[in-house]
Amino acid sequence: MIKKLKKMISVIKQVKKLDKKTLTFYVSDKNDVNYQTYKYFNKRHPKFFIIRNKTIGACVLEKPATIEEYTTGKLKQILRTNSNKAQKLGYYFDSFDINDKKIQDEILKINNSGGLIRQGREISAGYLSLDKVIGEANGKKLCGVFNKDGELKSYLYLIEAGDFVIVSRILGDADANNDGIMYFMILSLMKEWLNNKEFFKYNPNYLFYDTWFGAKEGLKEFKKRLGFIPYRVKYKIRTGEE
Repeated sequence: MIKKLKKMISVIKQVKKLDKKTLTFYVSDKNDVNYQTYKYFNKRHPKFFIIRNKTIGACVLEKPATIEEYTTGKLKQILRTNSNKAQKLGYYFDSFDINDKKIQDEILKINNSGGLIRQGREISAGYLSLDKVIGEANGKKLCGVFNKDGELKSYLYLIEAGDFVIVSRILGDADANNDGIMYFMILSLMKEWLNNKEFFKYNPNYLFYDTWFGAKEGLKEFKKRLGFIPYRVKYKIRTGEE
């Protein structure tokens, strides 16, 4: 009990220190998937009713001016090292089509790799059902890392929400993680974001990767090394008429 109380006090202190940020959803109407996501992000948290789902400790990465700015610094050494390793091994980054049967098989293979525990938690059943894997991909931008033989080894589902992009799903083949594929995937995404103006349709300013509090230490460290910072976030809506 005392241990839990101390942890709660520590979290409260951390929350008070968080900077504030506003992210904007672009919405056409109330049937828009972005509007549904906006409602979910602002829904009362299932465990902590006094706060809303994705508002406290939301992990946000602001778009850097250049890729050199993004990769510079001691904290990014592991990003640089792992990305270089993956590239030397022949991995490459590309988009993909979820309707490709080969891709479907490879995603299920990734999801089942390393057993059913990821980041200390049991993997959701939605990752193990082909129908749900396909369903979750609807309306999202899909990309990932392929090995030199053209086999998908890690992937991202991205929601182009407005002035920010949501990392909806991110997973890698457990047997290939030591090749640096996850860091390489994020660095490759950053390069596309900066160099290809048509990669994202809304020209976003931010990348959102779930929340800080409640995440396992390994995942927190991964986010930190990629440059994601926890904020207290307020979400707004911009409609097509504005």
